[in-house]
Amino acid sequence: MAWVACQTKLSYKYRRRTHTVAPALEEAYLRVDVSCGSEACDTCRVGVGASHGHSHSHSHLADADGLGAAAVAAAATAAPIASLSAAAPFYLLPDDAALSEFLEMFELPDISNYIILASSLKRVALHSGRKASRLRALYRDRRRRAVLFDDLHCLDTAAAATGADEALPPVLAAGLYYARHLGGRVPLILVSDRLAGWTAAATATATATATAATADSYEDGFGEAGGGGGGGGPGDLFLAAAGAYGGSVLADHLAEAAALGVTVLSAAEYVSRCWAPGSAVAQLFDSLTAAKLAERDKEGGGGGGAGGGAGGSEAVYAPHLSQQEVEEGLAAGSLMRGTLHVSRRSPTEAVVELGHGPDAALGRLARVSGRAALNRAIEGDVVAVRLLLPGGPAPEQPPPHPGAPTDVDEQGAGAGAGGAAAAAAAADADYGAELLADAEGGGGDGEEGALAMMEAAAGSSSLPAAEVVALLERAPRDLVACLSQRDEAVLRARLEAAQQQPGEAGAAAAAQRRSEVLVCLPLDRRLPAVVVVTRQSAQLLGCRFVVRIDSWERNSRFPRGHVVRVLGRLNDLKAESEAVLVQCGIHYKPFCEAALAELPRVASAADWAVSAAERALRRDLTGPEYWVVSIDPVGCTDVDDAMHVRFIPPGDPATAHLRRPPRRRRARRNGADAGGELAQADADAEQVEGEDEGEELVEVGVHIADVSWFVRAGGFLDGEARDRCTSVYLVDRRLDMLPGLLSEQLCSLREGVERFAVSVIWTLSRTPRRAAGPAPDRCARRHDYAVLDTWFGRTLIRSRHQLHYQQAQDVLDGRPPAPGDELPRDHVEVLRPALRVLDELTGQLHARRVADGALELASAELRFRTDSDTGAPCAVICKQKVPMMDVVAEMMIAANSAVAERIATAYPGAALLRNHPPPRAQAFEALKPLLEGAAGSGAAGGAEAPPPLDPSSNQSLAAALERACSAAAASDPAAAVLIKSLATRAMSEAQYNSSGTAPPATPQSYHYGLALQYYTHFTSPIRRYADVVVHRQLLAALAGAPPPQPHADLAAAAHNMNMRHRQAKSAQKECSELYLLLLLHSKPHVERALVCGISATRLELFIPAYQLRGAVPLTDRRGLPRLPLRPGEALEAAEEQDDAFAAAERRNLRLQVEADKEAAIVDAATGAELWRVRLWQPVSVRLSAAGHRAHGPKLAMRLLDGTHPDALPPALLAPTPAPATAAPPTAGGGGGGGGQAPIVVRPTVLMGGATGPAAGGAPAAAAAGTGAADRSDAALPPHLRMLLARRQQQGPQPPVQQGPQPAAPAAATAAPGRAGAAAGASGATEAAAGGARGDGDAGLQGGAVGPDDAEEVDGVGRKEVLAAPGGRMCVAAVLPPCIATVGTAAMTAAVTSAGRAGGAGSAGVKGSEDEEEVGDEVARRRLLQRLARLEVRLAACRRGSNAERRLRERLEQLRGGELAAQLAA
Repeated sequence: MAWVACQTKLSYKYRRRTHTVAPALEEAYLRVDVSCGSEACDTCRVGVGASHGHSHSHSHLADADGLGAAAVAAAATAAPIASLSAAAPFYLLPDDAALSEFLEMFELPDISNYIILASSLKRVALHSGRKASRLRALYRDRRRRAVLFDDLHCLDTAAAATGADEALPPVLAAGLYYARHLGGRVPLILVSDRLAGWTAAATATATATATAATADSYEDGFGEAGGGGGGGGPGDLFLAAAGAYGGSVLADHLAEAAALGVTVLSAAEYVSRCWAPGSAVAQLFDSLTAAKLAERDKEGGGGGGAGGGAGGSEAVYAPHLSQQEVEEGLAAGSLMRGTLHVSRRSPTEAVVELGHGPDAALGRLARVSGRAALNRAIEGDVVAVRLLLPGGPAPEQPPPHPGAPTDVDEQGAGAGAGGAAAAAAAADADYGAELLADAEGGGGDGEEGALAMMEAAAGSSSLPAAEVVALLERAPRDLVACLSQRDEAVLRARLEAAQQQPGEAGAAAAAQRRSEVLVCLPLDRRLPAVVVVTRQSAQLLGCRFVVRIDSWERNSRFPRGHVVRVLGRLNDLKAESEAVLVQCGIHYKPFCEAALAELPRVASAADWAVSAAERALRRDLTGPEYWVVSIDPVGCTDVDDAMHVRFIPPGDPATAHLRRPPRRRRARRNGADAGGELAQADADAEQVEGEDEGEELVEVGVHIADVSWFVRAGGFLDGEARDRCTSVYLVDRRLDMLPGLLSEQLCSLREGVERFAVSVIWTLSRTPRRAAGPAPDRCARRHDYAVLDTWFGRTLIRSRHQLHYQQAQDVLDGRPPAPGDELPRDHVEVLRPALRVLDELTGQLHARRVADGALELASAELRFRTDSDTGAPCAVICKQKVPMMDVVAEMMIAANSAVAERIATAYPGAALLRNHPPPRAQAFEALKPLLEGAAGSGAAGGAEAPPPLDPSSNQSLAAALERACSAAAASDPAAAVLIKSLATRAMSEAQYNSSGTAPPATPQSYHYGLALQYYTHFTSPIRRYADVVVHRQLLAALAGAPPPQPHADLAAAAHNMNMRHRQAKSAQKECSELYLLLLLHSKPHVERALVCGISATRLELFIPAYQLRGAVPLTDRRGLPRLPLRPGEALEAAEEQDDAFAAAERRNLRLQVEADKEAAIVDAATGAELWRVRLWQPVSVRLSAAGHRAHGPKLAMRLLDGTHPDALPPALLAPTPAPATAAPPTAGGGGGGGGQAPIVVRPTVLMGGATGPAAGGAPAAAAAGTGAADRSDAALPPHLRMLLARRQQQGPQPPVQQGPQPAAPAAATAAPGRAGAAAGASGATEAAAGGARGDGDAGLQGGAVGPDDAEEVDGVGRKEVLAAPGGRMCVAAVLPPCIATVGTAAMTAAVTSAGRAGGAGSAGVKGSEDEEEVGDEVARRRLLQRLARLEVRLAACRRGSNAERRLRERLEQLRGGELAAQLAA
């Protein structure tokens, strides 16, 4: 229906750019068909037709906000309008004041079915544009059931909304309209403090007037009525309201509203009547009210208060510039806009990431030092900064040592626990640890990684200094905090005193509800302490809670805030995990009922079936010729991807057009060959070229779960997924993006069931490889592949097998399967050639990307075994790298790249792509000495010096990393891992972008790390919303439809995806750190560390086992040198106890440091050198965690002296050189499959006494004579070598005699030395090779193991052993004593051949009694080694999994049956 009336109004608008006021004539076209948004209405047709009813009102609002009608229509299509539920108990209608003051309360998911007036939104926008944006987000989220009612253009409410009817408030007019429009079907509650106050005043005045009329004196009675109540409160309110709204007219409207079922309440009355006292809404309302009252008291009292300066109104910080001054400064170039990022090690140091444009010439980073320069800005704030000239005032410098006393401001912080907060922060500024980031760069985010690199770089002072002059936008974040110790102690004492007084229960309750001014210490040490005023002090004692900052005045050292909610008790694992989520900005809540209603209506996943109509629309890949398999981690339930390989027969008509026509060529004639024979006849020289080349066609497909078929665009389920954007994988749980019915059942490509998929299928030509020399790629492939055709579309698949990585690798390598991983033999015969094709194809693709400049980076992933009862971590397991992981990853990269090119071609301006920008040059300042130093050493032999490092070129960086890692791995592989980890951390963050922002085939859309021009995310739609969007774009492109989302909407969605992806990575990283620190707190570990940096007061260490980097101070808090921990010395430093004798001893010590080279501690009196360490030297370090009440656990490192009993033996500290050359895999494709395997640090053990006299002289002599003993120790599995090394450290054990022992010849004493040298030279290589083949027991020799070395548990000798550096195990089996009685060379040959063959028994050694005994010994040893391997696998299994159950059953069988029989024999 068209408009029925038109209103014209003259208004004035302020133009910010020109700073002028211009008149504007506004026309409002009034309508009678504005939708109410309620499902209980019969006339507005809310539902399918609701968007039509709202389109007019939204077009007017778009004009008011400066948006076009097209953009609004597109937004309405992408996100349908929300609606009010017909089953709601009441509808809530707040006015503009309630929305502005209690916006946080309406943002809680508990409150729903409320109406936001367009007039209220307009008034809020005049005061705060940010609050207006938050209001728009509320009614655009359909799950909240919040609607926007356009009262500005509704004929019945426009007069009140525009102010034409001054006697009728807009909220009351809208309430009357809804009451009449709905006919009283749903009650209404108006939340308005002004209307509620007027109603109360009118009621009080009417009561007083009636009382006065019955008095004897009319005049006296009137005086009482007008002046009673403390200064005429009700009467004054009544007169003021009557003057503002027209007195009796407003009373008539209120009476009519009450008759129609409309209730008018204040915000306090609404909360008290509708919400329980302990609910989240009630708690947040109390906090907001207390903060508002405190702010009013502060304004009325002239400032001061808790957290203020020493003089109350004394200014602590410089004033911020006004908005006009900021705009003028930004326009003139004297000010710059950027985002602030505070250092984790020093809260007074920060960098500002400046914007693009002219600021890019400065490197886009500026340094801010000192609290005065920060000027009340905190982490994540958008600020305006002014650069400080070199001759200008210098910024504050941080204290030279973390333990040094803080400045006067920190020590004098007021508000009860202010000084304690500053002291705690100073004490906690000790050296922490940082888990290195993943392969996509950025520790949590790219800016934090750049900040850490700036801190570590020696030339960080080269960054321009700046100061904050204005706060443009406060970071919208929640702070996790706890009460300061001083405030908590005072509160506890006060409550206990009140409760102990007899008969004072009421006083105690009142004491618990009184307003308290408290200082809260944030969990994040980068943030300042926050002062809150709350009446919930009793609920905050000993708890972690969420705080939000309200304001920070310039005369206050601390900001003011309010409490949002309580998370739980301090040191409670669940509360600490929730704190991690809150800190990372993840607010997880259950799926709403409307979203769950959109799921398929089935009782279980087994009841769901594919309809015949849908089957006809898809390409059917369920036939017997399609062997579709998925390869995922063990226990994976949300299977996103699967693959298949099909060898196309030569006569297939579907691919006839792809085959090359046979071209005949004449063979070249030769006069004579080497034997003098003539060439063949002309008829025999005719050959078919295709047959000569051996070309064949292969079909390779990647199949991705079709989530977009189940998740309809614009639905409630789509809204839930769009809000989450990604699944979050924590240690103790998984926060799914989609409900479990979809993520684990209907969408998951499970084994043996039909599932929907979106597939990418390539048709490839496969030809024998003719290249000479070694293969340039990561595997010795025999064929070359070329893409002939690519097909995209929807398919129907049935997965044959759900393999895990090691299982698929065993099939590819031809190794026997592990228990529980067996497959039918005919299936293996089909799968092995298919996996070999994938192995060769991905090797070729990987080699091509590496040639284009793809980077090989490192990442750390820790997994934890937790207690089933408490959930506390019990052990940490580093993820094992299997080559098959790289095969799967490369296939997914190929599918992502192919889809990205397809959608970018179809939608050049509205395709969702993922780009990776080059890293900042400043981020590589700390790496340049490592990279260029390695390059220089490589060129020292006369070769040409390599070009200088250029981080803007991925080819230059890849070459530099390859040279540096190769040079570092030659001395210590851990150094190469460190270089790759530092390079990973220095990378910029990959981001989602719309192709309208980053045009395809340009540097803006290039993926730097993968060296691909087109890239997106397509292969994980179950856990990433970006993949769902890409699926929709691909299907629309195949159908020739317009883009599903316009550029503006897609760019906003990409921004949200980047934020959510960053938050999820940060949550995963911080949760892993939390569990690691909790484990170290309960079970300290001793690990091998590498010295990677030496400064004046500390050592930078790198722990390869966890890819953990931290620092150890070389001096105590008084600046005295501190030696490594020696035998008999307490763990706690002596200086902590103010030991005068220890301090006097340390005063005679001198610390001598040569930066980045070496450090030494010498005795000044004698000149003796007590301790020395050099760069890249391996050391033993004790890892533990010191608990901190406010900031949580913190990593504590302590160097151990070599003589300390807990220190690692020199054999385990010695580096394991990487082999110079590696033999290519066999034809079976073994092991090469997935790219360069990460450098694994294997412990090298010098087995000095393993073959000595204790082991029996004759075997040792025979082994020494044949040279087999030189290989015996190196062939041991890593965990057995480590155990034997620990026994060697404990000293020689008495031998156990088992029969007559022949005399040991003199050569037996020389055997240990030769065996140790051989193990040191080649132990790591042979052990690694044995592990790759699955025969870690190959070549095991006889050795003496005393019975006292093992702790008997479950009938088998084994004990808990901490993980070796690089050895990925938690539990290892200890072998019982095992002595050979026959020392012949036949034993060595039998054991070696039996180990390599992978079989059991005597390996064919027969014919004599001695040889039979050797065979029995071989079988016995193999059985014990199998038991050891099963124990290690059991420790790595997920608790409660089927694999764990099967392993336990097998272990019980071995221990009870075969093992007992062998031991008895």
